[in-house]
Amino acid sequence: MYTLGRKERKEIEQDFSQPWEQSDLVLLVEGQPLHVHRLILSMSSPVFSRMLRGDFKEKTARSIPLPGKKYYQVREMLLAIYPSSLKSVNEHSCYFLLVLAHEYQMIHLIKKCENYLLEYVAGQKRFDVLNMLVIAQNFDLKRLLDECIKKTESLSLEELKTQQKYEEVEPLHQLKVIELQMGKVWRENARLKTLAREAREEWESIVDILANHAITTTKAFDYLCQYSRRSTEESLKVVMNDRFFNDRKGNCQSLHEVYDSLKTLQTKLNNMSS
Repeated sequence: MYTLGRKERKEIEQDFSQPWEQSDLVLLVEGQPLHVHRLILSMSSPVFSRMLRGDFKEKTARSIPLPGKKYYQVREMLLAIYPSSLKSVNEHSCYFLLVLAHEYQMIHLIKKCENYLLEYVAGQKRFDVLNMLVIAQNFDLKRLLDECIKKTESLSLEELKTQQKYEEVEPLHQLKVIELQMGKVWRENARLKTLAREAREEWESIVDILANHAITTTKAFDYLCQYSRRSTEESLKVVMNDRFFNDRKGNCQSLHEVYDSLKTLQTKLNNMSS
């Protein structure tokens, strides 16, 4: 499928500066004319529809001034809604188009802007999520709002609260952000408890192996045989008393020196698991 290049698109863009295709209305913006069609404005905007079809002076006016508006922004709005162009929203036009579309209740243009922002958010690893969230709530962009709230989960609550835009987030949306943060904390807590349990099982296995090593010495056997079916605490006692009973020589010395470290580790693992 052939796609128009940037230069070709520019060439076919309507500049609205002159009458064209039976245009029947002039919008005056910053003293410059934009020649448009009443029908297209009415179909695109309930605000323009009421203005041009209701009991207002604009109904019969040949020109309508739009004070406070910028010429190039209104022209971009027209290019975005006119069937002959349907110009795409981009990073330069999106935000002012949202303002105009919201003011004139242009539902389809609002959706175009939201779709663009959703694509932007999906394609960015790092962006000002709270700024985007505030934009979404201010223009009632529900899909974008939900996506931004989800994205806040990648930041800590401390990071979010230090951002200037956090105070502009509405209480209901702040609550949703906090709920996500709490869910993240609960999942992390569950993960750590699982790791602690697995580590404790490994620790108990090591203690048991060390105790078995101590018991196999002839000198210790008679005293330690009472622990043939021993608990982890009893295995620790075997390790602790190894210095009194072992008769190993050379590199294989008493195991009692590891007792304090094992006991400290046991306490920490118990605290993590509780």
